[in-house]
Amino acid sequence: MSAPYVELQVTSSFSFLRSGSQPDELMFQAKALGYDTIGLADWNTVAGVIRAHLAAREAGLRFLPGCRLALRDGSTLLAYPRNRAGWAGLCQLLTLGHHRGERDVFLLGWEDLITAAPDLLLILLPPEDLAAFPGHVESLLALPRQRTGEEEIRFLALTMFREPGDQARLHALAAFSAAQGLACVVTGDVLYHDARRHVLQDVVTAIREGCTVDALGDRRHVHADRHLKAPEEQARLFAAFPDARKHGVGVKKRVEFGE
Repeated sequence: MSAPYVELQVTSSFSFLRSGSQPDELMFQAKALGYDTIGLADWNTVAGVIRAHLAAREAGLRFLPGCRLALRDGSTLLAYPRNRAGWAGLCQLLTLGHHRGERDVFLLGWEDLITAAPDLLLILLPPEDLAAFPGHVESLLALPRQRTGEEEIRFLALTMFREPGDQARLHALAAFSAAQGLACVVTGDVLYHDARRHVLQDVVTAIREGCTVDALGDRRHVHADRHLKAPEEQARLFAAFPDARKHGVGVKKRVEFGE
């Protein structure tokens, strides 16, 4: 039986100082939890996909290689190649973004995505400042789509932050996306493979922020639940959004690239 959930927002240690787990740890944990398919989307890089691919093959998982793109206007997208052309386009985007910047600066705009967009499955992540969100949605919908066979859908991520008003926020996002012609998809925003790894996550976050762990304050991930959860648990947490969960599972059929 197919797992009732596919995790598409996973960050590994290849996102520098943003994760407390290696790609292989995430893959083996996913298998232990009952996943049959999982993606990896590190920040502005695909450097971790080789290790993830090898571990997923050993574990008997289908692995979807992707990337989290941080654009100049503050918008962020999960980008999954639908095919080989999509993989080539994603790699060209990453090369362009890193070439423009200096050191750890990544510079990429919506206009740069035009050529590659038809071969990418794109998932928009809502920003903390929702005032800029309508502009991000408009930019996403303006990108060209694949029109051979089934037209490519654009997605909006629904992620639970375990904060006051979470359910109201998720329902508002779902209603907004429906009005705009976007499909919602559930994501977990996974930062580490096991709940016990949250201690290391605090350490790498403090290093990234240039402070001590005690001084992290609001910059710490307060809820120590950014670990990979079982598909059944995610399905239970998002029971009010069955279509969004269904769309996530449907990504497996839309993304031909990966194994």
